[in-house]
Amino acid sequence: QQQQQQQQQQHPELLHAQQHSALLQPNLQQWQFRQPKQTAQHPFAEQISGQQQYVQQQYVQQQYAQQQYEQHQYAQQQSAQLRAQQQQAQQQYAAQQQHAQQQYAPQQYTQQQYAQQQSEQQQHAQPQYAQQQHAQRQYASQQQYAQQQYAQQPYVQQQYAQQQHTQQAQQQYARQQLSSQQSAQQYAQQPYKQQQHAQQQHPQQTQQQYAGQQPSSQQGTQQYAKQPKQPCPPAQLQTRQFSTVPQPHWQLQPVPGPPDPEALHAHLTASVTCSQWKQKMGSEFNKEYFHKICEKLENDRFEGLQVFPPRDKIFAAFNHSTWDNLKVVIIGQDPYHKQGQAHGLSFSVNFGIAVPPSLRNIYTELENDVQGFRRPSHGNLEAWASQGVLLLNASLTVIEGKPNSHQDIGWKLFTDSVIRVINKEHDGVVFLLWGAFAKKKGQLVDRTKHRVFEAAHPSPMAANRGGWFGCQAFSKCNTALMELGKLPVNWQN
Repeated sequence: QQQQQQQQQQHPELLHAQQHSALLQPNLQQWQFRQPKQTAQHPFAEQISGQQQYVQQQYVQQQYAQQQYEQHQYAQQQSAQLRAQQQQAQQQYAAQQQHAQQQYAPQQYTQQQYAQQQSEQQQHAQPQYAQQQHAQRQYASQQQYAQQQYAQQPYVQQQYAQQQHTQQAQQQYARQQLSSQQSAQQYAQQPYKQQQHAQQQHPQQTQQQYAGQQPSSQQGTQQYAKQPKQPCPPAQLQTRQFSTVPQPHWQLQPVPGPPDPEALHAHLTASVTCSQWKQKMGSEFNKEYFHKICEKLENDRFEGLQVFPPRDKIFAAFNHSTWDNLKVVIIGQDPYHKQGQAHGLSFSVNFGIAVPPSLRNIYTELENDVQGFRRPSHGNLEAWASQGVLLLNASLTVIEGKPNSHQDIGWKLFTDSVIRVINKEHDGVVFLLWGAFAKKKGQLVDRTKHRVFEAAHPSPMAANRGGWFGCQAFSKCNTALMELGKLPVNWQN
């Protein structure tokens, strides 16, 4: 210590350096703490470094393998989902194919099977025509053989058609006789007793007068069988003259009484015998325009005008084509305006009435359009109606000799409502619109739900201008029905 003190006294600069070093010592220690310690080189340092690199490489490889495994699992999941979707699509396609085969099975039917189905359907719809249907089944089963025979013996077809027409005419005449008897009984109960009593006081004179002018009912039946085109034995009594011998319903013209629109309204409502049609259209019967229609018809009757068709046939189209069976709608203009023609179905006439020109043009187009169609000798289209063809006119009544005389009395509103109901509550109906009147109704039809085929009117004036012959309305209709999964229409009436 003494030596140090002596040195400090001799060399004061050393003391200053020591003091300065003491001040720098903490900073030096702190700097040394931050510096990495220099260790001696380990003899296995290179091996340790190689092992560390190897471990790192193994770890990287494991990470890469894990990623590859996850991607493989994801690909398998996607493949399984894709296979499931493919299987589901195959099952749906198989179900659709099976459903389509079930729907379009009628296309594979033979002509004989189709004819049998049609005859069974007609027999179910019209049991009163069992004899006529039996003849149709026999004809359908022997169609191919009959065609060969007709090619060799052309007169056989004419004889067969005449025989069929004679049977139908006899049945129609019997129904007309029954209808005229009922009409005569109703006429006898009308409140015009003075005129009736005056005529009934001399029944023998009336019968003798009638016997000199008209043959008996038995002779009339024989004469009618020989001449099938006559509607009934000719009646030559004066109009509005009561007789004990019944007359056809279109020749009965009783003395008109005072107008009674309410009675006519009740009669027209009751004349719709199809309960489903009555339910669908029941609200229209209670509207103001329908009451005005009844008033107009009664006023025409009171004025002595003859209105066609008869009152009990105005809604005949809805009775022949039921709601469930409906698949085709043919819209005409208005009923025929001559005696005995109109009976509630558009374009159709009673048996025994000459075929009108419009219907003759329809038959001509059928001969050119439908293979195997033969022109009938009559113009009754009830066979179409029984298969679900609604033969509807835009106007349901007409005055004798005055076409379109009732087009503005309210029938347009009624038939428009019919089209709207069919368009809304039915699916897959084929509409055949012929002429300007019918095409206006086409605006009420949803063409995404239904099929619509337009053509010119088959009347001679319109057909000769073009647009009717060659329209192929009937073959297009059957093709559309089969595409919709429904039976085609047998146009052979």
